[in-house]
Amino acid sequence: MVRKVMILSSVHRYDDSRIFHKQAVSLARAGFRVELHAVADFDERMENGVRIVGLPSHRSRLRRLWAGWRLFRRALRSKADVYHFHDPELLPWGLLLQWITRRPVVYDVHEDLPKQVYTKPWIPPRLRGAVSRVVHFVEKGMARRLSAVITATESIGEQFSRVRKRVVIKNYPLPMPEVDGTEREGSNRILYVGGISYLRGYREMIAMMDHIPPELGAELHLIGPLQYIDEEDRDPERLKEKGIHLHGVVPFREIPEWLAKGKVGLVCLHPVDNYREALPIKMFEYMAAGLPVVATDFPLWRRILEESGCGVTVDPLNPADMAEKVTALLKDDPMRQRMGKNGRRAFLEKYNWRAEETKLLDLYRELTEERGNSMERKPFKIWIANHYAVPPNIEGITRHFELAREWVTKEHAEVTLWLSRFLHPRRSFITEDEMRQIERVPGLDLNWLWSFPHRRNDIWRIINMISFSALFFLAGLFRKKPDVLVASSPHLLTALAGWLLARLKGCSFVLEVRDLWPDSLLHMGRLNNSVVIRLLRWLESFLYNHSDRIVVLTEYQRKFITAKGIDPDRITLIPNGVMVGSWKPDPAKRKEIRRQWGITEEQFVAIYTGAHGPANALEVVVKAGVHLESGISIVLMGDGPEKEKLIRLKEELGLDHVHLMPPVPKQEVYDYIYAADCSIISLADNEIFRGARSNKLYDYMFVGLPIVTTVDGELREIIEENGVGLFAGAENPEGLARAIARIRQMAPEERARIAQRGMDYIQREGNRKVLAHR
Repeated sequence: MVRKVMILSSVHRYDDSRIFHKQAVSLARAGFRVELHAVADFDERMENGVRIVGLPSHRSRLRRLWAGWRLFRRALRSKADVYHFHDPELLPWGLLLQWITRRPVVYDVHEDLPKQVYTKPWIPPRLRGAVSRVVHFVEKGMARRLSAVITATESIGEQFSRVRKRVVIKNYPLPMPEVDGTEREGSNRILYVGGISYLRGYREMIAMMDHIPPELGAELHLIGPLQYIDEEDRDPERLKEKGIHLHGVVPFREIPEWLAKGKVGLVCLHPVDNYREALPIKMFEYMAAGLPVVATDFPLWRRILEESGCGVTVDPLNPADMAEKVTALLKDDPMRQRMGKNGRRAFLEKYNWRAEETKLLDLYRELTEERGNSMERKPFKIWIANHYAVPPNIEGITRHFELAREWVTKEHAEVTLWLSRFLHPRRSFITEDEMRQIERVPGLDLNWLWSFPHRRNDIWRIINMISFSALFFLAGLFRKKPDVLVASSPHLLTALAGWLLARLKGCSFVLEVRDLWPDSLLHMGRLNNSVVIRLLRWLESFLYNHSDRIVVLTEYQRKFITAKGIDPDRITLIPNGVMVGSWKPDPAKRKEIRRQWGITEEQFVAIYTGAHGPANALEVVVKAGVHLESGISIVLMGDGPEKEKLIRLKEELGLDHVHLMPPVPKQEVYDYIYAADCSIISLADNEIFRGARSNKLYDYMFVGLPIVTTVDGELREIIEENGVGLFAGAENPEGLARAIARIRQMAPEERARIAQRGMDYIQREGNRKVLAHR
């Protein structure tokens, strides 16, 4: 059973080095299901296998207490196996959480809080001693009642000697490849990386530059947030005249690039008690990057630098002393390079995250072992109902089958998937032969329901929806109750039947919103009966308000539902995706498929796969064939009510290089996509589709094809921000043809980079093996 971990911080940013890049990612990589709730400027996203849920930044300390209440409420709803929090103000909530849930709660102590009180400018100096003693008493008293305490240093750990379980996990850097130092030889850059304040030597570092010989052309680069710095001390233009550059917060992934540019790293913190026994991450990052270190002359730091032979110590209150040591390093290339190599060696042998990661994972395995054994005795029962769900051997929506398979195999759950025998995309019933070819998964029960057949979008399709929903409700009445029931749109009748069943059986109800009904129907002009519109709006509102949880596929849907007054904490984003590892490219199949299409290897092929309905605006794709350059073909694969109309349009325009092909099962579609050279995502130019995030996006990225889209909004933003394709303009055949031609002109190296960027995005945001555990 995969264990769920919830990490909480009301103060730290989500991308904090220790919290996210080390602890959260290490736990996710080890197989834990990790949910991080921390300060962020977004609602939710998936990154490196970690589900990140944003929390607003609160400058006011009173507002931070409110943030603690919000995190506590989220924690109760999350039903995690372990809760791990990082801020002392969350201690009361942590105690309450452990008492209510009876699950392990871990307190992570980054700094010596009683000593830190003396450095806080907002606490009157006369009160700091008394406040420090109170903080010491309260923090240690509460921590003794928690399951475990993690501390960042040995000296902090000694203060928690009476807790149940104490582990020292030092803040050493992640593995870092050896940097290319050629760029650093071009100029004399001095670096400081981290939070910037007066106590961290801001004034002294600036004054140091007045003592460094001008002929060296030295530059001081300060990388990190300014904290409690007066306005008159942060004038960028005045500082630049002295060779000082303020860069502010830099993304974590860009830090190695800066370290590769520097010649000396500074960590000249003031000699206050809170810093004496600290292990500053910046010092070890300098060592990892092969930079000599100039550090405050604390006994612990001096011992590390002298034993490693990688730096020098200084009086941090003496800018002239700092300048003298830095100047010596800038002038003496052999000494500087020797110290850099020594620091790199010490990092590889001792001061890296690998050993600390082992201690973290050992703690978590110990905390979850007892709870895990009790959970495994009783399988968790899930029902999923989707009118249009199919297994991978049939063309259609395979999302629910793949999620269910993951829950069965990895979570050891028992899942019943309710689906229709009448297959909507091709307007026919599933055959016995197709039934026999379905993958058998122990623990996954496919419950096929009859639904009324139809040929087009008329009254018979409405009867089809009613028949499926009614039979689902009636059949569900006579089955043993699940622990949770998930009912999926687009149409709301299945969701209504699911809600009724959940309430009758006393289980949790989750509404999955695949399409925003009735708004999508209204925007497409397919609904104009005022009575039906009012009824559907009421039903929509009822389901939003009475579901225990709402799952959405896009950020637009989340914002749309939140705007209706629904608590955003009840809404979870689980986008579409792919099963990473389920397909590998086969050049032989590529050649065979192109031969089936009647297309030579020399021709450039743009492919569209999926539904052929009014919402897809595929007449634009067919008409783009009129404007295509010689040697380019378009293939449209799939089926739907517009297919015959598109075939007639192609024939009327005489477009031999536009090919309309039948659909194929999902398990084969990747081979057909791989037979093309670029891909197309097309939807009607309609406001409701601004928030679409088509499953084709993930299919195309997974195969590695550049993408051309006609869809503005969220889809366009993802494609452009991740550098995986082009926006061709909304419903613009000529623009679509031009964009395909631009992709064709790209060098093979650029297409390879697009493929890699697409796979990186899939791993972050579209890996269904990870999404299944949100």
